[in-house]
Amino acid sequence: MNYIIKRTEKFDIEKIPGWILIYGRRKVGKTFLVRNFIPHDRYYFVRRDLTIVSDGERLRYLDFLVQVAELLKSDATVVVDEFQRLPLNFMDEISLLHPRGRLILLGSSLRIVHRVFSPRSPLLGIVSTYRLDLLRPTDILVYLARRLGPGNAMEISPLMVEPWLLKYVDLFNGDAARLAYNIIEHNIYAIRSLVGEVFSEEARELTARYEAIISAVASGLWRVKEIAYVLFNKGLIERPDTGLVRQYIHNLVEIGLLESIPIANRREKYIKIKSPIIDLYYYLDDKYNIEEEGLPSFSEVEDTVRSRLGFHVQDFVGRLYSQIMEAKINIYLSSDLEIDFILTRRRKILAIAEVKWRSNISRRDLKTFASRTSSIPAKLKLFISKVPVEGCREVVVKTPQELVEDAEEWIKGKYPDSDLCPMT
Repeated sequence: MNYIIKRTEKFDIEKIPGWILIYGRRKVGKTFLVRNFIPHDRYYFVRRDLTIVSDGERLRYLDFLVQVAELLKSDATVVVDEFQRLPLNFMDEISLLHPRGRLILLGSSLRIVHRVFSPRSPLLGIVSTYRLDLLRPTDILVYLARRLGPGNAMEISPLMVEPWLLKYVDLFNGDAARLAYNIIEHNIYAIRSLVGEVFSEEARELTARYEAIISAVASGLWRVKEIAYVLFNKGLIERPDTGLVRQYIHNLVEIGLLESIPIANRREKYIKIKSPIIDLYYYLDDKYNIEEEGLPSFSEVEDTVRSRLGFHVQDFVGRLYSQIMEAKINIYLSSDLEIDFILTRRRKILAIAEVKWRSNISRRDLKTFASRTSSIPAKLKLFISKVPVEGCREVVVKTPQELVEDAEEWIKGKYPDSDLCPMT
């Protein structure tokens, strides 16, 4: 089946006036979204060899500049994909045409962040920016629920936030762990390249440092100090100084490979890998040395994969309600109190939640959660259960069906013109 999601980001992008830069990590769907759902008059793609392709035609750089100038002067909408590969003088030349037409620039590498946001950039202030990320939880959950049912959709939505993995939906037979294993089995080199390609064009010598950071985070290290020691022990930095790795971590967060989440009960940030499939790959690599010894059989890693996917479901639900409630997601680290995520707005706690993604849930679990969190002043206490369970007064229970309904309601309210959730 051909799985095509009409992403709600389309409506946000269309509301941004004038020239715009859409950037983000590779394989998040920038090109597909713009080519198929954002109106435009001409699309140009800059190849690695610096030739420029448009409508089957190969152009020299100077001819390309002339065409773009003529189109913008006629108030056309022009898309330039992977524009960071162009010579530096492109930004100088093109800025002289502002504000004529509508220019949509697409880029994937870290260089684009530095070039466009540099204080000396000729595009600074005349190009609006939009970072396209992984699929929104509401979008993927509603889309898959209509095809697979709410329960199955919740099982694989955390994996399918990567748009390039949608082709694997047809392999799902009810076992998310087996599906995740199959994806990694067939995409070991592709997953690693998602990290390497971000930097390969402009910072090949730094790729080892970035990969070492991601590997350290996958192994469970989240403090910058701990990560700095890993890089130092590998000979990648000259001393275990947090100042030497903070910028690398910031870059990885900016491009969308890592994320930094506030810890509600500490004055620290929790560093984690954003993509579930990238996290799972590096987690398995840390445990089983996949890069050197290959991927073990499914039976050898099954328990590990299932356990890790449980965390990904938990994270997915947190992101879902962070989006729905338009609140910031926080985590809570404590050895004696289990809270899977906390949602805040302007430092006020809106909701706390526990995710129990198993079949043997009872009302006692709800009461235990309510009792343990009685001292936390939250307006809403959420208990997300894989199966229906009798609720209690203090806790709101959400099953997969109700998660989908909440997602649909949010989409209909914010994007009434979206056909992802047809009005009934």
